[in-house]
Amino acid sequence: MTIKLSFIIILLFQILSFNIVLLEKSNYHRKQLLFIGFSAIILESLLFFSIVDLSYGDDLIGYQLWFHKMGIINTVLSINTHSKAWGFSVLLYYFNFFSSSFRFFFVSVGLFSIFLIYIVVNAFEKTNPTIYFFYISLIFILNRYQLDFSANILRSFISGGLLLIILIYAFDNYKYLLLLPIPFLIHDLQFLLGLAIFILAYIIPFKTLRLIVIFAVLGYFINYLGNYFITTLGHFIKMNKINISAVITGSQMLTFSRKLQNLFYLVIPILIVLKNLHFSNYDKQGIKTKIFIKVMFISIGFAIFLVNITPRYDRIMLIGLPLLYIFFLKFSGKWEKFFFVNAIIIMNFVALLRNVSHFNI
Repeated sequence: MTIKLSFIIILLFQILSFNIVLLEKSNYHRKQLLFIGFSAIILESLLFFSIVDLSYGDDLIGYQLWFHKMGIINTVLSINTHSKAWGFSVLLYYFNFFSSSFRFFFVSVGLFSIFLIYIVVNAFEKTNPTIYFFYISLIFILNRYQLDFSANILRSFISGGLLLIILIYAFDNYKYLLLLPIPFLIHDLQFLLGLAIFILAYIIPFKTLRLIVIFAVLGYFINYLGNYFITTLGHFIKMNKINISAVITGSQMLTFSRKLQNLFYLVIPILIVLKNLHFSNYDKQGIKTKIFIKVMFISIGFAIFLVNITPRYDRIMLIGLPLLYIFFLKFSGKWEKFFFVNAIIIMNFVALLRNVSHFNI
């Protein structure tokens, strides 16, 4: 009960500080509220990652065993270079020098998500980076998908996050491309998937991507398009004797709760971006912003389309989610921000409460 009360108090601080920062015109009061609000976010994040039960998910248990295994080997040379995710094993090995606690590593992954959005905000928002950092922190940190990234696909999240950071910096200095082997060695398939999205962003025109996103949203609501796609793909796979059962598992039966989450976390923000980001407005953006807008459209568009088809859609969504929220904030009005961010804060809170049963307290 004490933990629930703590989260409720933090929730009220977040809602109050966000709405006053959004509507308040005084910069002096804004700075004070930003400090209070962001402190509440950090407190909530650290509280969650510090008390959640590390045994509630099979993937998290696997990562925990992997972490402790790397902590007892004698030297990094003992790690088989041909083994799965050699780079991730090396990361866990060296992290054990700082702490042998997987809990501390898990908390560090939560802090990495804060660092990731800091990089994204500073890359694409030059006018009010502090305020936007506060807004996107409310949306991104501890939302339903970010919790999945930090636990169920932790390795993919680290690889995809590092790839996004490297490519953002590489636009200003190509030397950062020398760091690309790091995310590749951590998770090769996630790296290749993310790289393919970036390559497509250079190839596919913006107008075409708008149509793809509209088609994906229609497919999400109608569901027929997704089923038709998987049926056609299934016939093709069967005829060509291709085995990709680990990727495509058939049409998913989503609960009402998950459909509602997808609607608020993905569909509504990308529709608002589509509505407000006109061709003339897009042409005014710099080449870097243009490319990453297209990366976001490809990542989120395909994730929305595949959400009814395969549980692996989160790997595609991972790259584009922080980009979706920063571009939503840039290309939305005050009242769109007001309604959307307040709704997400409450949904994040509900997600936390639903995980209270998994808290190790």
